Amino acid sequence: IVFIGYALYAVPFALAMAALVRQEYQAWVVQALPWTVAAWLFLGAGILIGAKWAYATLGWGGYWGWDPVENASLVPWLTGGALMHTLIMQRERGKMVRTNVVLATVSFLLVLYATFLTRSGVLTDFSVHSFNDLGMSGILVLVMAVVALIALSLIAARWSAMTKSRNYKESYERVVSRDFTFMLTATLFAASAAVTILGTSAPILTGLTGNPSSVGTSFYNITNAPIGFALALVMAVCPHLAWTGASVARLARSIAAPTAFGLVATVAAAMAGARGIWFQLFLFASFSALAGNVLVAVKRFRGGIRKMGGWVAHVGVAFILLGIIATSAYSTTRQVELAIGQEQEVLGWSIKYAAREAVEGIDATAPPTGWRLELSRAGSSRVRTATPYVRPTRQGMLRHPAIVSMLAHDLYISPLDEQTGDGTSGAAHTHQHVLAKGQSVEEGNLRVEFVAFDMSQHMGEGIMVVGATLKLTDVASGAELGVVTPLLGFTSSGKVQEDAYFDASGVRMGFSLTAIDAGAGLAQVLITTDAGDTGGTGGTGETDGFASSGSVLLEVSNKPFASLLWIGSVLLLLGAAIAVVRRAQEAAALDRQR
Repeated sequence: IVFIGYALYAVPFALAMAALVRQEYQAWVVQALPWTVAAWLFLGAGILIGAKWAYATLGWGGYWGWDPVENASLVPWLTGGALMHTLIMQRERGKMVRTNVVLATVSFLLVLYATFLTRSGVLTDFSVHSFNDLGMSGILVLVMAVVALIALSLIAARWSAMTKSRNYKESYERVVSRDFTFMLTATLFAASAAVTILGTSAPILTGLTGNPSSVGTSFYNITNAPIGFALALVMAVCPHLAWTGASVARLARSIAAPTAFGLVATVAAAMAGARGIWFQLFLFASFSALAGNVLVAVKRFRGGIRKMGGWVAHVGVAFILLGIIATSAYSTTRQVELAIGQEQEVLGWSIKYAAREAVEGIDATAPPTGWRLELSRAGSSRVRTATPYVRPTRQGMLRHPAIVSMLAHDLYISPLDEQTGDGTSGAAHTHQHVLAKGQSVEEGNLRVEFVAFDMSQHMGEGIMVVGATLKLTDVASGAELGVVTPLLGFTSSGKVQEDAYFDASGVRMGFSLTAIDAGAGLAQVLITTDAGDTGGTGGTGETDGFASSGSVLLEVSNKPFASLLWIGSVLLLLGAAIAVVRRAQEAAALDRQR
Protein backbone atom coordinates (compact mmCIF):
# COMPACT_ATOMS: atom_id res chain seq x y z
CA ILE A 1 0.00 0.00 0.00
CA VAL A 2 2.86 2.38 0.81
CA PHE A 3 4.42 1.73 -2.59
CA ILE A 4 1.12 2.50 -4.33
CA GLY A 5 1.20 5.86 -2.58
CA TYR A 6 4.81 6.37 -3.64
CA ALA A 7 3.95 5.59 -7.26
CA LEU A 8 0.96 7.94 -7.29
CA TYR A 9 3.15 10.86 -6.23
CA ALA A 10 4.77 10.65 -9.66
CA VAL A 11 1.55 11.88 -11.31
CA PRO A 12 1.28 15.39 -9.76
CA PHE A 13 5.03 15.76 -10.30
CA ALA A 14 4.68 14.85 -13.98
CA LEU A 15 1.72 17.22 -14.37
CA ALA A 16 3.70 20.03 -12.73
CA MET A 17 6.64 19.47 -15.08
CA ALA A 18 4.28 19.40 -18.07
CA ALA A 19 2.74 22.67 -16.90
CA LEU A 20 6.19 24.25 -16.81
CA VAL A 21 7.07 23.00 -20.27
CA ARG A 22 3.75 24.15 -21.76
CA GLN A 23 3.61 27.30 -19.65
CA GLU A 24 0.04 26.54 -18.56
CA TYR A 25 0.05 27.08 -14.83
CA GLN A 26 -3.64 26.83 -13.91
CA ALA A 27 -5.31 23.88 -15.66
CA TRP A 28 -2.96 21.24 -14.26
CA VAL A 29 -4.17 21.90 -10.72
CA VAL A 30 -7.61 20.37 -11.28
CA GLN A 31 -6.02 17.28 -12.84
CA ALA A 32 -3.42 16.96 -10.09
CA LEU A 33 -5.82 17.21 -7.13
CA PRO A 34 -7.38 13.71 -7.32
CA TRP A 35 -3.97 12.10 -7.85
CA THR A 36 -2.47 14.01 -4.93
CA VAL A 37 -5.31 13.07 -2.59
CA ALA A 38 -5.13 9.44 -3.77
CA ALA A 39 -1.38 9.33 -3.13
CA TRP A 40 -1.93 10.84 0.31
CA LEU A 41 -4.72 8.32 0.98
CA PHE A 42 -2.70 5.22 0.07
CA LEU A 43 0.49 6.37 1.77
CA GLY A 44 -1.49 7.31 4.88
CA ALA A 45 -3.27 3.95 4.84
CA GLY A 46 0.05 2.13 4.71
CA ILE A 47 1.45 4.19 7.59
CA LEU A 48 -1.65 3.70 9.76
CA ILE A 49 -1.89 -0.03 9.03
CA GLY A 50 1.78 -0.34 9.99
CA ALA A 51 1.10 1.53 13.23
CA LYS A 52 -1.80 -0.77 14.09
CA TRP A 53 0.25 -3.86 13.24
CA ALA A 54 3.13 -2.72 15.45
CA TYR A 55 0.73 -2.03 18.32
CA ALA A 56 -1.18 -5.31 18.08
CA THR A 57 1.64 -7.67 17.16
CA LEU A 58 5.10 -6.66 18.29
CA GLY A 59 4.38 -6.44 22.01
CA TRP A 60 6.34 -3.27 22.81
CA GLY A 61 3.15 -1.33 23.49
CA GLY A 62 3.64 1.49 21.00
CA TYR A 63 2.48 2.30 17.49
CA TRP A 64 5.11 4.77 16.28
CA GLY A 65 8.75 4.67 17.24
CA TRP A 66 10.21 7.44 15.05
CA ASP A 67 12.38 4.88 13.31
CA PRO A 68 14.29 6.64 10.48
CA VAL A 69 12.86 4.38 7.78
CA GLU A 70 9.33 4.83 9.14
CA ASN A 71 9.93 8.57 9.08
CA ALA A 72 11.05 8.35 5.48
CA SER A 73 7.50 7.42 4.44
CA LEU A 74 5.91 9.94 6.81
CA VAL A 75 7.70 12.96 5.33
CA PRO A 76 6.23 12.77 1.78
CA TRP A 77 2.83 12.18 3.39
CA LEU A 78 3.27 15.47 5.26
CA THR A 79 4.36 17.40 2.17
CA GLY A 80 1.47 15.79 0.29
CA GLY A 81 -0.88 17.15 2.95
CA ALA A 82 0.57 20.61 2.37
CA LEU A 83 0.22 20.19 -1.40
CA MET A 84 -3.46 19.22 -1.14
CA HIS A 85 -4.29 22.45 0.66
CA THR A 86 -2.26 24.71 -1.62
CA LEU A 87 -3.72 23.07 -4.74
CA ILE A 88 -7.20 23.86 -3.42
CA MET A 89 -6.08 27.44 -2.77
CA GLN A 90 -4.91 27.81 -6.36
CA ARG A 91 -8.08 26.22 -7.71
CA GLU A 92 -10.35 28.46 -5.66
CA ARG A 93 -8.33 31.67 -5.44
CA GLY A 94 -5.58 31.53 -8.08
CA LYS A 95 -2.87 31.62 -5.43
CA MET A 96 0.14 29.45 -4.60
CA VAL A 97 1.16 28.88 -8.25
CA ARG A 98 4.88 28.58 -7.59
CA THR A 99 4.35 26.88 -4.23
CA ASN A 100 2.36 24.06 -5.84
CA VAL A 101 5.01 23.32 -8.44
CA VAL A 102 7.69 23.29 -5.75
CA LEU A 103 5.67 21.07 -3.39
CA ALA A 104 4.82 18.58 -6.15
CA THR A 105 8.53 18.38 -6.99
CA VAL A 106 9.68 18.12 -3.38
CA SER A 107 7.12 15.40 -2.58
CA PHE A 108 8.34 13.22 -5.45
CA LEU A 109 11.99 13.83 -4.59
CA LEU A 110 11.22 12.79 -1.01
CA VAL A 111 9.77 9.52 -2.32
CA LEU A 112 13.07 8.89 -4.11
CA TYR A 113 14.96 9.89 -0.97
CA ALA A 114 12.87 7.50 1.13
CA THR A 115 13.79 4.70 -1.27
CA PHE A 116 17.45 5.69 -0.95
CA LEU A 117 17.32 5.67 2.86
CA THR A 118 15.69 2.24 2.92
CA ARG A 119 17.67 0.47 0.21
CA SER A 120 21.13 2.03 0.31
CA GLY A 121 22.22 0.74 3.70
CA VAL A 122 23.11 4.21 5.04
CA LEU A 123 20.78 3.64 8.01
CA THR A 124 21.80 0.05 8.71
CA ASP A 125 23.16 0.97 12.16
CA PHE A 126 20.18 3.16 13.04
CA SER A 127 17.02 1.41 11.79
CA VAL A 128 15.68 -2.11 12.10
CA HIS A 129 13.88 -1.62 8.78
CA SER A 130 16.87 -0.63 6.68
CA PHE A 131 18.35 -3.08 4.20
CA ASN A 132 22.06 -3.71 4.06
CA ASP A 133 23.77 -2.09 1.09
CA LEU A 134 22.31 -3.85 -1.95
CA GLY A 135 24.69 -2.15 -4.37
CA MET A 136 22.01 0.36 -5.36
CA SER A 137 23.36 3.45 -3.60
CA GLY A 138 25.05 4.92 -6.64
CA ILE A 139 22.05 4.31 -8.90
CA LEU A 140 19.62 5.86 -6.42
CA VAL A 141 21.79 8.94 -5.93
CA LEU A 142 22.13 9.33 -9.70
CA VAL A 143 18.35 9.09 -10.22
CA MET A 144 17.69 11.68 -7.50
CA ALA A 145 20.33 14.00 -8.92
CA VAL A 146 19.01 13.79 -12.49
CA VAL A 147 15.38 14.32 -11.47
CA ALA A 148 16.30 17.22 -9.17
CA LEU A 149 18.49 18.87 -11.81
CA ILE A 150 15.81 18.73 -14.51
CA ALA A 151 13.00 19.86 -12.19
CA LEU A 152 14.93 22.71 -10.58
CA SER A 153 16.15 23.94 -13.96
CA LEU A 154 12.58 24.10 -15.27
CA ILE A 155 11.34 25.84 -12.12
CA ALA A 156 14.12 28.42 -12.30
CA ALA A 157 13.45 29.08 -15.99
CA ARG A 158 9.71 29.63 -15.44
CA TRP A 159 9.82 31.35 -12.03
CA SER A 160 8.97 34.84 -13.27
CA ALA A 161 6.32 33.58 -15.67
CA MET A 162 4.58 31.71 -12.87
CA THR A 163 4.44 34.91 -10.83
CA LYS A 164 2.72 36.77 -13.64
CA SER A 165 0.11 34.00 -14.01
CA ARG A 166 -1.41 34.59 -10.58
CA ASN A 167 -4.95 35.92 -10.54
CA TYR A 168 -4.63 37.46 -7.08
CA LYS A 169 -1.94 39.15 -5.12
CA GLU A 170 -0.40 36.55 -2.81
CA SER A 171 -0.84 38.36 0.48
CA TYR A 172 -2.79 37.39 3.54
CA GLU A 173 -3.80 40.76 4.89
CA ARG A 174 -7.13 39.26 5.98
CA VAL A 175 -6.13 36.99 8.81
CA VAL A 176 -9.74 36.04 9.53
CA SER A 177 -10.23 34.12 6.28
CA ARG A 178 -10.03 30.57 4.97
CA ASP A 179 -7.16 31.74 2.76
CA PHE A 180 -5.04 32.41 5.81
CA THR A 181 -5.92 29.17 7.61
CA PHE A 182 -5.15 27.10 4.50
CA MET A 183 -1.81 28.85 4.20
CA LEU A 184 -1.12 28.15 7.88
CA THR A 185 -2.11 24.49 7.49
CA ALA A 186 0.26 24.01 4.56
CA THR A 187 3.02 25.78 6.48
CA LEU A 188 2.54 23.52 9.51
CA PHE A 189 2.61 20.37 7.38
CA ALA A 190 5.79 21.59 5.71
CA ALA A 191 7.38 22.53 9.04
CA SER A 192 6.69 19.07 10.45
CA ALA A 193 8.16 17.50 7.32
CA ALA A 194 11.26 19.70 7.61
CA VAL A 195 12.10 18.86 11.23
CA THR A 196 11.32 15.18 10.69
CA ILE A 197 13.54 14.84 7.63
CA LEU A 198 16.27 16.75 9.46
CA GLY A 199 16.21 14.24 12.31
CA THR A 200 15.94 11.29 9.93
CA SER A 201 18.96 12.51 7.96
CA ALA A 202 21.07 13.09 11.08
CA PRO A 203 23.17 9.92 10.56
CA ILE A 204 24.05 11.10 7.05
CA LEU A 205 24.73 14.70 8.04
CA THR A 206 26.83 13.81 11.09
CA GLY A 207 28.55 11.11 9.05
CA LEU A 208 30.17 13.87 7.00
CA THR A 209 32.27 14.63 10.08
CA GLY A 210 33.27 10.98 10.43
CA ASN A 211 31.12 10.27 13.48
CA PRO A 212 27.59 9.33 12.35
CA SER A 213 24.94 9.58 15.06
CA SER A 214 21.18 9.79 15.28
CA VAL A 215 18.73 11.89 17.25
CA GLY A 216 16.52 10.43 19.95
CA THR A 217 12.75 10.15 19.88
CA SER A 218 12.58 13.18 22.16
CA PHE A 219 13.78 15.37 19.28
CA TYR A 220 10.77 14.43 17.17
CA ASN A 221 8.34 14.75 20.07
CA ILE A 222 9.63 18.15 21.14
CA THR A 223 9.68 19.61 17.63
CA ASN A 224 6.40 18.15 16.39
CA ALA A 225 4.24 18.68 19.50
CA PRO A 226 3.91 22.48 19.07
CA ILE A 227 3.15 21.96 15.38
CA GLY A 228 0.38 19.50 16.25
CA PHE A 229 -1.04 21.93 18.79
CA ALA A 230 -1.06 24.76 16.24
CA LEU A 231 -2.69 22.47 13.67
CA ALA A 232 -5.48 21.64 16.13
CA LEU A 233 -6.10 25.36 16.71
CA VAL A 234 -6.25 26.05 12.97
CA MET A 235 -8.66 23.15 12.45
CA ALA A 236 -10.87 24.55 15.20
CA VAL A 237 -11.19 27.89 13.39
CA CYS A 238 -11.01 27.02 9.67
CA PRO A 239 -14.49 25.43 9.25
CA HIS A 240 -16.18 28.67 10.27
CA LEU A 241 -14.44 30.94 7.76
CA ALA A 242 -15.20 31.83 4.14
CA TRP A 243 -12.55 32.31 1.47
CA THR A 244 -13.17 36.05 1.45
CA GLY A 245 -13.05 36.30 5.23
CA ALA A 246 -15.42 37.06 8.08
CA SER A 247 -15.73 39.63 10.79
CA VAL A 248 -14.26 38.87 14.18
CA ALA A 249 -17.73 39.14 15.74
CA ARG A 250 -19.19 36.62 13.31
CA LEU A 251 -16.28 34.23 13.87
CA ALA A 252 -16.74 34.51 17.63
CA ARG A 253 -20.40 33.53 17.30
CA SER A 254 -19.53 30.60 15.02
CA ILE A 255 -16.88 29.11 17.29
CA ALA A 256 -18.77 29.68 20.54
CA ALA A 257 -20.39 26.23 20.64
CA PRO A 258 -17.26 24.22 19.65
CA THR A 259 -15.16 26.25 22.08
CA ALA A 260 -17.65 25.60 24.89
CA PHE A 261 -17.57 21.89 24.09
CA GLY A 262 -13.77 21.92 24.13
CA LEU A 263 -13.72 23.69 27.48
CA VAL A 264 -16.24 21.34 29.10
CA ALA A 265 -14.53 18.24 27.70
CA THR A 266 -11.12 19.44 28.90
CA VAL A 267 -12.43 20.18 32.40
CA ALA A 268 -14.00 16.72 32.49
CA ALA A 269 -10.70 15.16 31.40
CA ALA A 270 -8.84 17.12 34.09
CA MET A 271 -11.28 15.92 36.73
CA ALA A 272 -10.72 12.37 35.50
CA GLY A 273 -6.97 12.73 36.01
CA ALA A 274 -5.58 14.49 32.92
CA ARG A 275 -2.79 16.56 34.43
CA GLY A 276 -0.30 19.01 32.93
CA ILE A 277 -1.23 22.43 31.57
CA TRP A 278 0.44 21.76 28.20
CA PHE A 279 -1.53 18.56 27.66
CA GLN A 280 -4.73 20.22 28.83
CA LEU A 281 -4.28 23.02 26.28
CA PHE A 282 -3.66 20.42 23.59
CA LEU A 283 -6.81 18.57 24.65
CA PHE A 284 -8.82 21.80 24.53
CA ALA A 285 -7.64 22.60 20.99
CA SER A 286 -8.31 19.05 19.79
CA PHE A 287 -11.76 18.83 21.39
CA SER A 288 -12.69 22.21 19.86
CA ALA A 289 -11.46 21.09 16.44
CA LEU A 290 -13.44 17.87 16.77
CA ALA A 291 -16.68 19.67 17.63
CA GLY A 292 -16.31 22.34 14.95
CA ASN A 293 -15.61 19.90 12.15
CA VAL A 294 -18.39 17.53 13.23
CA LEU A 295 -20.86 20.43 12.99
CA VAL A 296 -19.68 21.36 9.50
CA ALA A 297 -19.64 17.73 8.34
CA VAL A 298 -23.26 17.32 9.46
CA LYS A 299 -24.26 20.48 7.58
CA ARG A 300 -22.47 19.29 4.45
CA PHE A 301 -24.16 15.89 4.70
CA ARG A 302 -27.51 17.58 4.11
CA GLY A 303 -26.26 18.62 0.68
CA GLY A 304 -24.86 15.18 -0.14
CA ILE A 305 -21.89 13.15 0.99
CA ARG A 306 -19.75 14.28 -1.94
CA LYS A 307 -18.64 17.57 -0.35
CA MET A 308 -18.01 16.38 3.19
CA GLY A 309 -14.77 14.44 2.58
CA GLY A 310 -12.40 17.11 3.86
CA TRP A 311 -14.40 17.72 7.01
CA VAL A 312 -14.66 13.99 7.78
CA ALA A 313 -10.88 13.76 7.40
CA HIS A 314 -10.49 16.70 9.80
CA VAL A 315 -12.67 14.88 12.35
CA GLY A 316 -10.37 11.89 11.94
CA VAL A 317 -7.28 14.02 12.55
CA ALA A 318 -8.87 15.46 15.72
CA PHE A 319 -9.59 11.94 17.01
CA ILE A 320 -6.01 10.88 16.22
CA LEU A 321 -4.58 13.87 18.09
CA LEU A 322 -6.75 13.06 21.11
CA GLY A 323 -5.63 9.43 20.99
CA ILE A 324 -1.97 10.41 20.76
CA ILE A 325 -2.27 12.76 23.74
CA ALA A 326 -4.12 10.20 25.86
CA THR A 327 -1.83 7.24 25.15
CA SER A 328 1.39 9.26 25.30
CA ALA A 329 0.74 11.37 28.39
CA TYR A 330 -1.52 9.23 30.54
CA SER A 331 -0.57 5.59 29.96
CA THR A 332 0.59 3.63 33.00
CA THR A 333 2.69 0.46 33.04
CA ARG A 334 3.45 -2.14 35.68
CA GLN A 335 5.40 -5.38 35.69
CA VAL A 336 3.86 -8.32 37.50
CA GLU A 337 5.07 -11.83 38.22
CA LEU A 338 2.38 -14.49 38.62
CA ALA A 339 2.58 -18.15 39.58
CA ILE A 340 -0.02 -20.56 38.25
CA GLY A 341 -3.23 -20.01 40.20
CA GLN A 342 -2.00 -16.71 41.65
CA GLU A 343 -4.09 -13.54 41.35
CA GLN A 344 -2.97 -9.91 41.72
CA GLU A 345 -4.52 -6.46 41.46
CA VAL A 346 -2.86 -4.47 38.69
CA LEU A 347 -4.01 -1.07 37.39
CA GLY A 348 -7.58 -1.60 38.53
CA TRP A 349 -7.77 -5.13 37.12
CA SER A 350 -7.65 -8.45 38.88
CA ILE A 351 -5.32 -10.70 36.86
CA LYS A 352 -5.12 -14.41 37.55
CA TYR A 353 -2.67 -16.79 35.89
CA ALA A 354 -5.10 -19.62 35.20
CA ALA A 355 -3.14 -22.06 33.07
CA ARG A 356 -0.27 -22.63 30.70
CA GLU A 357 -1.65 -24.09 27.50
CA ALA A 358 -1.26 -24.45 23.77
CA VAL A 359 -2.98 -21.75 21.73
CA GLU A 360 -5.13 -23.22 18.98
CA GLY A 361 -5.73 -21.65 15.59
CA ILE A 362 -2.27 -20.14 15.19
CA ASP A 363 -0.10 -22.98 13.96
CA ALA A 364 -1.68 -26.42 13.62
CA THR A 365 1.65 -28.25 13.39
CA ALA A 366 3.25 -26.52 16.38
CA PRO A 367 0.69 -24.68 18.51
CA PRO A 368 2.34 -21.80 20.37
CA THR A 369 2.60 -21.72 24.14
CA GLY A 370 0.30 -19.27 25.87
CA TRP A 371 -0.63 -18.18 29.36
CA ARG A 372 -4.37 -18.08 29.91
CA LEU A 373 -5.20 -15.13 32.12
CA GLU A 374 -8.53 -14.42 33.79
CA LEU A 375 -9.26 -10.71 34.02
CA SER A 376 -11.93 -8.82 35.89
CA ARG A 377 -12.44 -5.15 36.68
CA ALA A 378 -12.57 -4.05 40.29
CA GLY A 379 -16.17 -4.28 41.46
CA SER A 380 -17.31 -6.27 38.41
CA SER A 381 -18.28 -9.92 38.28
CA ARG A 382 -17.55 -10.24 34.56
CA VAL A 383 -14.49 -12.35 33.83
CA ARG A 384 -12.59 -11.94 30.57
CA THR A 385 -9.86 -14.18 29.28
CA ALA A 386 -6.69 -13.11 27.51
CA THR A 387 -3.83 -15.24 26.30
CA PRO A 388 -0.48 -13.68 25.50
CA TYR A 389 1.60 -16.33 23.84
CA VAL A 390 5.03 -17.26 22.61
CA ARG A 391 5.91 -19.43 19.66
CA PRO A 392 9.30 -21.10 19.21
CA THR A 393 10.70 -20.81 15.71
CA ARG A 394 14.01 -21.73 14.17
CA GLN A 395 15.00 -18.11 14.64
CA GLY A 396 14.02 -17.81 18.31
CA MET A 397 10.94 -16.94 20.32
CA LEU A 398 8.07 -14.96 18.84
CA ARG A 399 6.14 -13.13 21.57
CA HIS A 400 2.61 -11.85 21.02
CA PRO A 401 0.70 -9.54 23.40
CA ALA A 402 -2.90 -9.84 24.53
CA ILE A 403 -5.04 -6.72 24.25
CA VAL A 404 -8.41 -6.13 25.87
CA SER A 405 -9.80 -3.21 23.86
CA MET A 406 -12.56 -0.99 25.16
CA LEU A 407 -13.72 2.46 24.18
CA ALA A 408 -12.26 4.11 27.29
CA HIS A 409 -8.96 2.25 27.39
CA ASP A 410 -6.92 -0.76 26.32
CA LEU A 411 -5.45 -3.25 28.76
CA TYR A 412 -2.20 -4.25 27.06
CA ILE A 413 -0.43 -7.36 28.37
CA SER A 414 2.94 -8.24 26.92
CA PRO A 415 4.84 -11.43 27.87
CA LEU A 416 8.39 -10.84 29.03
CA ASP A 417 9.64 -14.13 30.42
CA GLU A 418 8.74 -17.30 32.26
CA GLN A 419 10.86 -18.02 35.32
CA THR A 420 11.45 -21.62 36.31
CA GLY A 421 13.28 -23.40 39.10
CA ASP A 422 16.44 -25.43 38.50
CA GLY A 423 15.51 -28.06 41.08
CA THR A 424 18.09 -26.94 43.63
CA SER A 425 18.28 -23.19 43.90
CA GLY A 426 14.66 -22.21 43.44
CA ALA A 427 13.20 -19.93 40.84
CA ALA A 428 15.26 -18.03 38.33
CA HIS A 429 15.79 -14.33 38.97
CA THR A 430 15.10 -11.88 36.19
CA HIS A 431 15.89 -8.18 35.95
CA GLN A 432 15.10 -5.87 33.08
CA HIS A 433 17.34 -2.94 32.18
CA VAL A 434 17.22 -0.16 29.60
CA LEU A 435 20.81 0.57 28.58
CA ALA A 436 22.31 3.31 26.44
CA LYS A 437 25.41 2.63 24.38
CA GLY A 438 28.38 2.49 26.72
CA GLN A 439 26.21 2.08 29.81
CA SER A 440 26.72 -0.90 32.11
CA VAL A 441 24.88 -2.66 34.92
CA GLU A 442 26.04 -5.17 37.51
CA GLU A 443 24.39 -8.59 37.82
CA GLY A 444 25.99 -10.65 40.56
CA ASN A 445 29.71 -10.86 39.81
CA LEU A 446 29.22 -9.70 36.22
CA ARG A 447 29.31 -6.22 34.77
CA VAL A 448 27.20 -6.13 31.60
CA GLU A 449 27.95 -3.27 29.19
CA PHE A 450 25.87 -2.45 26.11
CA VAL A 451 28.48 -1.81 23.43
CA ALA A 452 26.53 -1.30 20.21
CA PHE A 453 23.78 -2.58 17.98
CA ASP A 454 24.75 -5.36 15.58
CA MET A 455 22.80 -5.28 12.30
CA SER A 456 24.85 -8.00 10.59
CA GLN A 457 23.08 -10.96 12.21
CA HIS A 458 20.56 -13.17 10.41
CA MET A 459 17.66 -15.35 11.54
CA GLY A 460 16.01 -16.26 8.28
CA GLU A 461 14.54 -14.88 5.10
CA GLY A 462 12.03 -12.07 5.57
CA ILE A 463 13.14 -11.25 9.12
CA MET A 464 14.62 -7.88 10.01
CA VAL A 465 17.17 -8.53 12.76
CA VAL A 466 18.99 -6.35 15.26
CA GLY A 467 21.40 -7.59 17.90
CA ALA A 468 22.75 -5.96 21.04
CA THR A 469 26.44 -6.58 21.65
CA LEU A 470 26.98 -7.00 25.40
CA LYS A 471 30.47 -7.08 26.92
CA LEU A 472 30.78 -9.15 30.10
CA THR A 473 33.41 -8.22 32.69
CA ASP A 474 34.27 -9.68 36.09
CA VAL A 475 33.41 -7.06 38.72
CA ALA A 476 36.19 -8.00 41.13
CA SER A 477 39.13 -8.36 38.75
CA GLY A 478 37.99 -6.21 35.85
CA ALA A 479 38.89 -9.01 33.44
CA GLU A 480 36.84 -9.24 30.25
CA LEU A 481 35.05 -12.59 30.20
CA GLY A 482 33.40 -12.51 26.80
CA VAL A 483 30.79 -11.00 24.55
CA VAL A 484 27.21 -12.15 23.93
CA THR A 485 24.72 -10.89 21.36
CA PRO A 486 21.01 -11.54 21.97
CA LEU A 487 18.92 -10.93 18.86
CA LEU A 488 15.53 -9.36 18.23
CA GLY A 489 13.80 -9.97 14.90
CA PHE A 490 10.70 -8.49 13.32
CA THR A 491 8.43 -10.50 11.02
CA SER A 492 4.95 -10.04 9.62
CA SER A 493 3.70 -12.19 12.51
CA GLY A 494 5.42 -10.35 15.32
CA LYS A 495 8.69 -10.32 17.23
CA VAL A 496 11.11 -13.24 17.42
CA GLN A 497 13.98 -13.48 19.87
CA GLU A 498 17.17 -15.46 19.98
CA ASP A 499 18.51 -15.33 23.51
CA ALA A 500 22.17 -15.53 24.45
CA TYR A 501 23.66 -17.50 27.36
CA PHE A 502 26.83 -17.42 29.43
CA ASP A 503 28.19 -19.59 32.25
CA ALA A 504 29.68 -17.51 35.05
CA SER A 505 31.17 -19.44 38.00
CA GLY A 506 28.68 -22.25 37.52
CA VAL A 507 25.71 -19.90 37.22
CA ARG A 508 23.79 -19.87 33.96
CA MET A 509 23.04 -16.32 32.74
CA GLY A 510 20.46 -15.64 30.04
CA PHE A 511 20.25 -12.43 28.01
CA SER A 512 17.14 -11.42 26.06
CA LEU A 513 16.81 -8.33 23.86
CA THR A 514 13.16 -7.39 24.38
CA ALA A 515 12.94 -3.91 22.81
CA ILE A 516 15.08 -1.27 21.15
CA ASP A 517 15.10 2.42 20.40
CA ALA A 518 17.62 2.65 17.57
CA GLY A 519 17.25 6.41 17.28
CA ALA A 520 18.13 7.01 20.93
CA GLY A 521 20.63 4.15 21.04
CA LEU A 522 18.74 2.31 23.78
CA ALA A 523 18.36 -1.44 24.30
CA GLN A 524 15.97 -3.12 26.73
CA VAL A 525 17.69 -6.24 28.02
CA LEU A 526 16.22 -8.96 30.22
CA ILE A 527 18.92 -10.71 32.28
CA THR A 528 18.05 -14.04 33.88
CA THR A 529 20.23 -15.66 36.54
CA ASP A 530 20.13 -19.48 36.73
CA ALA A 531 18.62 -19.60 33.24
CA GLY A 532 18.64 -23.37 33.19
CA ASP A 533 20.29 -25.90 30.89
CA THR A 534 19.94 -24.99 27.24
CA GLY A 535 22.11 -27.73 25.92
CA GLY A 536 25.28 -25.66 25.57
CA THR A 537 28.36 -24.90 27.58
CA GLY A 538 28.52 -21.15 27.24
CA GLY A 539 28.44 -18.31 24.79
CA THR A 540 25.32 -17.84 22.71
CA GLY A 541 22.64 -20.29 21.78
CA GLU A 542 18.96 -20.82 21.10
CA THR A 543 16.28 -22.05 23.45
CA ASP A 544 12.64 -22.92 23.25
CA GLY A 545 12.51 -20.58 26.20
CA PHE A 546 9.68 -21.63 28.49
CA ALA A 547 9.26 -24.51 30.87
CA SER A 548 5.98 -26.05 31.92
CA SER A 549 5.93 -24.69 35.46
CA GLY A 550 6.94 -21.68 37.48
CA SER A 551 5.85 -18.08 37.18
CA VAL A 552 5.30 -15.74 34.27
CA LEU A 553 6.60 -12.19 34.06
CA LEU A 554 4.19 -9.80 32.34
CA GLU A 555 4.23 -6.14 31.43
CA VAL A 556 0.74 -4.73 31.96
CA SER A 557 -0.22 -1.32 30.57
CA ASN A 558 -3.34 0.79 30.73
CA LYS A 559 -3.65 2.88 27.56
CA PRO A 560 -6.51 5.36 27.90
CA PHE A 561 -8.61 6.03 24.81
CA ALA A 562 -6.33 4.16 22.44
CA SER A 563 -9.52 3.44 20.49
CA LEU A 564 -9.60 7.08 19.37
CA LEU A 565 -6.47 6.47 17.32
CA TRP A 566 -8.09 3.75 15.24
CA ILE A 567 -11.48 5.48 15.00
CA GLY A 568 -9.67 8.58 13.79
CA SER A 569 -7.63 6.56 11.31
CA VAL A 570 -10.76 5.09 9.72
CA LEU A 571 -12.42 8.51 9.50
CA LEU A 572 -9.29 10.10 8.05
CA LEU A 573 -9.06 7.50 5.30
CA LEU A 574 -12.82 7.60 4.67
CA GLY A 575 -12.74 11.37 4.28
CA ALA A 576 -9.77 11.16 1.92
CA ALA A 577 -11.56 8.51 -0.18
CA ILE A 578 -14.65 10.73 -0.48
CA ALA A 579 -12.40 13.63 -1.50
CA VAL A 580 -10.70 11.51 -4.18
CA VAL A 581 -14.07 10.73 -5.77
CA ARG A 582 -15.12 14.38 -5.72
CA ARG A 583 -11.89 15.69 -7.19
CA ALA A 584 -11.82 12.97 -9.84
CA GLN A 585 -15.35 13.93 -10.92
CA GLU A 586 -14.31 17.58 -11.14
CA ALA A 587 -11.29 16.69 -13.27
CA ALA A 588 -13.45 14.55 -15.55
CA ALA A 589 -15.96 17.38 -15.94
CA LEU A 590 -13.15 19.75 -16.94
CA ASP A 591 -11.91 17.27 -19.55
CA ARG A 592 -15.40 17.03 -21.03
CA GLN A 593 -15.60 20.82 -21.30
CA ARG A 594 -12.41 20.80 -23.31
